[in-house]
Amino acid sequence: MVAPPSATISGEVVMLLGYIIPATITFTGSPPYTFTYTDGVTPVTVSNITQNPYLLPLSPTNNTIYTLVEMNNNSCEGTVSGSASYIVIIPTETNDLCQNALPFPDLTIGVESCVNGTTNGALAELPFINQSSCGNQNVPTPAVDVWYTFTAVANIADISLTFDMDTAVVAIYEGTCEGLIGRYCDISYDGTLNTTFAPADPGATYFIQVSGGSPTDQGNFTLCVDNYGESIDEICIFGQSLTAIPSPVLGTYGPNQAVTFCLTVDGYNANAVDWLHGIVPEFGSGWDVSTITGTISPPTCESGNGYWAWYNTMINGTGDNSPGPVGPGFFFEKTPGENNPANNFGDSGDDGCPWTFCFTISTVASCPPGVDGDNLTVEFQNYSDSESGSWNAPTSICPEDPNFVFKARLSCCPIPQMVGVFPSCASPTSGTVTATPSGGTAPFEIKWSTGDSVVINNGNSVIDSLSEGFYIVTITDNSGCVSEASFTLINNGSGLPITATEDAAICPGDEIQLQVTGDDIVEYLWYPSSSLNNNTIANPIATPTTSTEYFVIVTDDNGCTAYEQVLIAVLDPPTPYAGPNKQICPGSSTVLNASGGVSYAWSPTTGLSNPNIANPVANPTQTTVYTVTATGVNGCTATSQVSVVVVPEPFFPLEDIDTTVCTGQTVQFPLSDINFISNYNYQWLPTTGLSNPNIPNPIATITDDITYTIIVNNNYGCQTIRTITIDVQAEPLSVNLGADTLIC
Repeated sequence: MVAPPSATISGEVVMLLGYIIPATITFTGSPPYTFTYTDGVTPVTVSNITQNPYLLPLSPTNNTIYTLVEMNNNSCEGTVSGSASYIVIIPTETNDLCQNALPFPDLTIGVESCVNGTTNGALAELPFINQSSCGNQNVPTPAVDVWYTFTAVANIADISLTFDMDTAVVAIYEGTCEGLIGRYCDISYDGTLNTTFAPADPGATYFIQVSGGSPTDQGNFTLCVDNYGESIDEICIFGQSLTAIPSPVLGTYGPNQAVTFCLTVDGYNANAVDWLHGIVPEFGSGWDVSTITGTISPPTCESGNGYWAWYNTMINGTGDNSPGPVGPGFFFEKTPGENNPANNFGDSGDDGCPWTFCFTISTVASCPPGVDGDNLTVEFQNYSDSESGSWNAPTSICPEDPNFVFKARLSCCPIPQMVGVFPSCASPTSGTVTATPSGGTAPFEIKWSTGDSVVINNGNSVIDSLSEGFYIVTITDNSGCVSEASFTLINNGSGLPITATEDAAICPGDEIQLQVTGDDIVEYLWYPSSSLNNNTIANPIATPTTSTEYFVIVTDDNGCTAYEQVLIAVLDPPTPYAGPNKQICPGSSTVLNASGGVSYAWSPTTGLSNPNIANPVANPTQTTVYTVTATGVNGCTATSQVSVVVVPEPFFPLEDIDTTVCTGQTVQFPLSDINFISNYNYQWLPTTGLSNPNIPNPIATITDDITYTIIVNNNYGCQTIRTITIDVQAEPLSVNLGADTLIC
């Protein structure tokens, strides 16, 4: 009879709203498996599963416990067990602003990560950064938008969006929210958007803006990121990143603005096919290319005499993949003095040898209204030595490497600086917005409006008593130059400031007290709760066995909520070794030798020369198990044990004896009850008169006084010594007096 199949669901998850985090289902029995699970309301059936265990993607919108209802493996009905607990953290501040961008789940190279999101209820605004265009189409404005952030782990990111809005725009930025640099955007109208963003810089943080086509074009979506690109089959150039000083203001630069750019390339997937040979910036129409100055070339990564330099001329490579003349730009010259990069190979750097290329350029000096909004894109084209050099590599993928693109636009009139104070749960109409002209000629005319075109003509640079919403300022200076900017006020959650325990690290087995403080808090809820002594108080004791991120949600007496998170890392303990077990003879000693720590403490201390060193001398009088406690570099401890066995002396039951015999007498030593022990070594000394000097009870023929010594050794080197002293007595005089006679 075949045992019935089974399925068990497990998981304890604390997640932000919108995350897609799998539960684990393990099976017994042979596949394929079919199972039904429920959130307590709606059953869902999943069929034809062959993976074991199976990761079931789940994205609840509130706290949920999932269980299994039934399962089978197409042969037999099975049994189900287990549960998966999901705690959903609803952010107290919406991700309607870059500053409140929701973090993407941690990325893994080659593994797609997704979130569910919505623009429903989001506020309309002007695009935070105008990226000039998305696929030669203007970005819809104003429009609702939401923000996410992720940390790259590889060089290429495939981004997909499924949506139910009429229009969807995905825009990607790097930098900080106060100085975002537009990198890429794409637009779609058919419910799906699939695009690739590259190059990404592993370890760098990026922002994703998802927006609709208008203030009313709202809906739900699923956003996915698949980050990859490490092998030579995928990419040659590694980790491109850019600094722009100064950063654009709301994605714009004014006229006659000098900007210093520095592009860093972290490395190149050096191989027998291609090496990096050229970096050529291509400029949008809003830049004055005649103003390029201050070019700084990086040092070479190779060991030879080659060097990088800026060339104002066009370079026409002769390799298999030459695109024709390219430049001006930075090129690698292999032979000093030749001054012809087209006749050279590239710089043979690899990952870990970065190059940084810098220059300064200005925007156009004259900015009539006809060029307002002109393109300030800078595209950094990269070339291998089979493109701009002389290397022949017909099968190289390096010519397909992505170019780094910086996006901005020209603003003829200075963009005003915008700051605001957000309203809160406790004070929903306490918001303010301030607009400060950053240039132009006074006096200024200032007009305010909302995203739905409601005009607020107060003429002041500050508007107050505001609820959450979208506010646009239009400033006209005395010369008629008009600039526009916007600011979005969101409810910043509870307005309840709370302070939680700082992230900390503990050793395995230790405990730590968590703490959250704030005014007028009436309710606490900590997750996960399994390693807490009480998850509904302000200061629970945590005893995690693995590194754990704890979330705490608090509610004040106004019903407003706030949350914080605390990471408690469980450090790795040392791995001590007390050494192999030892055997010693009574009265002897041995050296112990511990390893795996930076300090040591032995116990018991009996018989040790020093209990606080790695290698004490041990001479216990009886068998002892010593325990060493080793402390690692991080202060954590662990133990190991070693036994020191005190081996008994070889068994020889008789003590030293003396006896007397007559001359020439043959003596069987009185040891006949001592049996031969195979792992003992017997040696009688001297051997004179002995039938066998290597057994415990030889026969001795005695002619003179003699003392025999027997040495008994066991296989541990321990020995017992006994002596037998034999005195020889002269034979008595014998007189024959004849037969007995009777006389009177």
